[in-house]
Amino acid sequence: MSKIEYTGNMRSIQVEYLSKNGIRFHHSISQYPNDTVDFQCAESHYMFELFLLLSGSVTYNIEGKFYEVHPMEMIIIPPNELHSIKIDASKPYERMVLHFAPDLLPSFNDLDILAPFNTAKNTFAHIIPRNFLEHSNLLNLMYKCKEHCKEKSKYIDLRLARTILQIVESLNEIISQLLSSDNQPVEPINLKTISASCIQYVNANLTGDTDLY
Repeated sequence: MSKIEYTGNMRSIQVEYLSKNGIRFHHSISQYPNDTVDFQCAESHYMFELFLLLSGSVTYNIEGKFYEVHPMEMIIIPPNELHSIKIDASKPYERMVLHFAPDLLPSFNDLDILAPFNTAKNTFAHIIPRNFLEHSNLLNLMYKCKEHCKEKSKYIDLRLARTILQIVESLNEIISQLLSSDNQPVEPINLKTISASCIQYVNANLTGDTDLY
């Protein structure tokens, strides 16, 4: 465990692991001297991201939509989605974050094991609520990832990949339950994003540029 100070902000790193095989994991606790922390710079990456909030309160901005995250809730972020985070600095902020590359998991002809991430991107509100999380084995699996990362073994990545496969399987089950329940989160229509897309389309066609983004 190590402690790093950033301009008065103290970050205690419980576990941090970066693999050459497309796996990142960290468990850390941050404390801030000020009352508020602005949104951090937006980022986008090619890896899947699972963000588990253990304590504190944060707000995620994912592709222009805002999600308040409370302790024991999980955020799902598919690859290449622009996102940033705002932290409530009035209390310690503890989280576990797992990233893994799209090609880490095997593919099967009759099973789309990445379906939960595609569902989150297309029809789901990105958040796994606390009551669903606590009735699954996702928490145990995230802590299992932490234990793997603390090992000094050449088989760490293999064990992590196996656990990540179990995590994705658990996510499949949870999202299926959420989509069939009456209290599933509903993702709001983002008029600002739609307007921006329309403007981009018009500008592109007026200029003859077909590389829309």
